[in-house]
Amino acid sequence: MKIRAESALVALALAGAIAFAAAGPSLAEDVAIDVGGGYMIHTKDDPLRIAFFAIGSNNSYLEAQDDEAKKTAKELGVEMDTFYADFDAAKQADQMQIALAGGRYNAWIVQAASGEALCDIATRQAPEAGILVQSMGIVLCGRQLNAGDELWSPGTLNYVGGNETVAAWSDLWKKAVEQNPGPQKVGVMVGPPLLSITQAFVKAMKETAPPDWQIIPIVHTDYSVPDAQAKAMPLVQANPDMTILMSAYTNI
Repeated sequence: MKIRAESALVALALAGAIAFAAAGPSLAEDVAIDVGGGYMIHTKDDPLRIAFFAIGSNNSYLEAQDDEAKKTAKELGVEMDTFYADFDAAKQADQMQIALAGGRYNAWIVQAASGEALCDIATRQAPEAGILVQSMGIVLCGRQLNAGDELWSPGTLNYVGGNETVAAWSDLWKKAVEQNPGPQKVGVMVGPPLLSITQAFVKAMKETAPPDWQIIPIVHTDYSVPDAQAKAMPLVQANPDMTILMSAYTNI
């Protein structure tokens, strides 16, 4: 089976992810899927039981994602349980270890709170247990600065994402520079520092922002409106001469 990285909006990609996984076991009683890393997953004629490890539920985007996931699972007749990490990698690792030990699930959808911290369990421990894993939105195993197929981590079925890569963020920064020529004082608000999305955004900033753009120290948020408001106020008050505020997310 050819594994590829796919470019899609994460909330919409979830529907396709469940549909793709649900279709596999129905093709035959035993389908062998090469997920890379030396792992071959053999699906059986069993109902699909998905564990969705969501990064959180604290904003409108994640709420919409959660609603779409539950709606799609119901439409497909797929059993799915959702576990919310609240942007806490240690909490999510515990959730995944408990799910692994329980042996209930034969497929995981992983929206990692930290791609590095959860690399081993998602790309080695889960496939060793015969679990199909899809990485969604957050890139696993330190691959967040890559592009195309290199965003996919061996050991997982596929990676769904692409609008949060260095290349995508670079386009945003280039557009901002184009529309705002000359010296600028720039505030930057992003998500948690361990997220691959944040790391890609910062790398794009460093590679694209011109020398005459003064970058104010980056402000990290948990992507929620209350946290963003609480941190934006002192940022603006401390920098009354700020000319641009760059954000990695609409709720910020």
